[in-house]
Amino acid sequence: MTALMVRPVRLLGLVVAFALGCGNSAFSDGPFRFTNITGSSRFFSLRNGGGHGVQAADATGDGRIDLYVTNIFAPRQNRPDLFFVNMGGATFRERSVQAGIADDGFFGLLSEESHSAVFFDADNDGDYDLFNVHTWTGNHRIYRNDGAGNFQDASRDSGIQVDAAEARGAAAGDLDGDGWTDIVLTGWENQPMQIYFGRGGFRFERRSLGRLGSKLSNQGVMLADVDGDGDLDIAATGHALTNVPIGSIALLANDGNGNFRNMTASSGIRFGDEGTNGWSFGDLDGDADLDAVIVGPSRTRIYLNDGAGGFTFRQLINRGNFTGALADFDHDGDLDLYIGGTEVIYGNNGDARFERFDGVGIGGIGNDPRGVAVADFDGDGDMDFALVSKRGANTLFRNDLDDPNWLKVRLVGPRGDAGAIGTKVYVYDERHVDQRQYLVGFREARSATGYCSQDSPVLHFGVPGNRVYEVKAVFPDGRFHVAKGVEAPAEIVIDPGKPLR
Repeated sequence: MTALMVRPVRLLGLVVAFALGCGNSAFSDGPFRFTNITGSSRFFSLRNGGGHGVQAADATGDGRIDLYVTNIFAPRQNRPDLFFVNMGGATFRERSVQAGIADDGFFGLLSEESHSAVFFDADNDGDYDLFNVHTWTGNHRIYRNDGAGNFQDASRDSGIQVDAAEARGAAAGDLDGDGWTDIVLTGWENQPMQIYFGRGGFRFERRSLGRLGSKLSNQGVMLADVDGDGDLDIAATGHALTNVPIGSIALLANDGNGNFRNMTASSGIRFGDEGTNGWSFGDLDGDADLDAVIVGPSRTRIYLNDGAGGFTFRQLINRGNFTGALADFDHDGDLDLYIGGTEVIYGNNGDARFERFDGVGIGGIGNDPRGVAVADFDGDGDMDFALVSKRGANTLFRNDLDDPNWLKVRLVGPRGDAGAIGTKVYVYDERHVDQRQYLVGFREARSATGYCSQDSPVLHFGVPGNRVYEVKAVFPDGRFHVAKGVEAPAEIVIDPGKPLR
């Protein structure tokens, strides 16, 4: 039986807040309203910058979404990473040193700086452990969480090896179907991707993917079931400023056992020679498969999936940067787009055509923005986002929608793994009682997205409030569990290892 726990809904009133050194932009007449709450939230930056990656998860087990920020600028510098514990209402306390994951200091002549990190449950004990990518030294680290946000370095006997590939992106998911989460790393300058296959008990076995052809991408990396066959495929991006020829994108199909073939050419996705920084996947047109958003330095391309990994070009947006963040920011039932570093939101009209909305309150962004993490940081049911910048201030933006039209789903996998990466969740409107129930939302649980970013593992759906829904979770091993009679707004927990209550 599925465990279904419904958390009481707490709708917060508007909070008067401001960001250090910036004012709010005038609001547009559109449906999107944000406030820069960087100052009041205490989401600060290192004095001389360095933000690249940003990861969101409930690392402390208190039901609130925390943040981890990786900092890197150049070799032989010493920039600690930052761990922001959510104290409630999107107010944070930085405690990376106390938690044991500051990752500062030097290894040989080079510092332990990192582009990316990823939260995932390495030992299936129900909390989020942390893998940190040390770019310059290759001295990567994996940390065991005690369940309360205190971490112990478990790298020594883990099988994680020193690697000179200057890793950039990291993503996690079960690639070979054995029930243990694996880790994928991209390498700079045409270095091959590495997979660390989880073997249980914080033990990993490394395998190089080699070249898989003559070109290989090397920036952000994401795992998603692109071809709809039930396993996680690899999507990676390639920077244009390297000294070797690389592909601007790579899409690698999984055979279900952790063996891959290059399906980039057959996918129908093209980007050209500009280079790219981040993939994002989500159901943009409401047909329960994963469409693609690819962000390059100056443009973003959107493709629709045919359900089997064949893509058709949909739209070109002449704005780009590093990360495209997808979320239903206005609770109208479809995924909207925020391109990190811009001051606009691209609203989805329902069939994956996006309209630009200016003057939505997004201002005061730091110089050279990189990663974006989307989550409900203040617990009021709508999706906020954090943005980190390499040469300036990190920023946090509160969504001021403040309505009851939402549903959130926390997942625990069949083996007890927090987040149940790779699980597909379908939400149906129970007013349609025939066999073809009305699908109102589809999401796939994942780890990394965009460029060195990780959204909250709590899946969010914009749905009309005060209605009853059926939620179906299909786990990576094929088992499924259904929660009926869920009335929005609510946050539910689906855990197949516990009885229904």
